[in-house]
Amino acid sequence: MLTILAARNLRTLSGFYRAVFSWVATVDTRNYVEFELPGQQRIGVYEREGFGRNFGETPGEVPEGAVRPFELYLQVTDLAIAAERIAAAGGRLLSAAAKRE
Repeated sequence: MLTILAARNLRTLSGFYRAVFSWVATVDTRNYVEFELPGQQRIGVYEREGFGRNFGETPGEVPEGAVRPFELYLQVTDLAIAAERIAAAGGRLLSAAAKRE
């Protein structure tokens, strides 16, 4: 499965994923970075304009600091360490840690 995210700043978002999860890019171009995750899953990060060229419409701008209109759940082996890395990389937790269905 491949999930593609459109990013305002490709290098910032791909750097965030590298810092928090230690993901290694399998594709790294000027406007697209793709990471291979366990279980044959992949996450691609596209700069907004490149995403728009491929799909015919550029995604709408989301104000800085606003909650994005999607959820992306990832499993980690140590939640406390992941939360620390998220904060250190400039992210923020939107809810307290809890088991999810």
